[in-house]
Amino acid sequence: PELASAHLYDAWGANDRTTALRNATQAAVDLLLRGERGTLTAVGCAPDPVLGRGHFICTYAFEGGVVNMQTSGNATDGYYVESASFVAD
Repeated sequence: PELASAHLYDAWGANDRTTALRNATQAAVDLLLRGERGTLTAVGCAPDPVLGRGHFICTYAFEGGVVNMQTSGNATDGYYVESASFVAD
């Protein structure tokens, strides 16, 4: 899940919609690429306690909140970002 979220993070920074869509849903890409990325710190990925096996929440922190990227998949087939959300402190 870390590589999938990092791929979207990098594409967001480059404002590269085509690259972002390689491993993220249209909804996640639309949300993130509607504005500049700014400076964020990768916090890491953790299993999603609600959705369970194969689902992770990858978090990037910024001053005043975080961006969560919901990833899904497995080590064999790979991971992709299903959705993204901003959470204010």
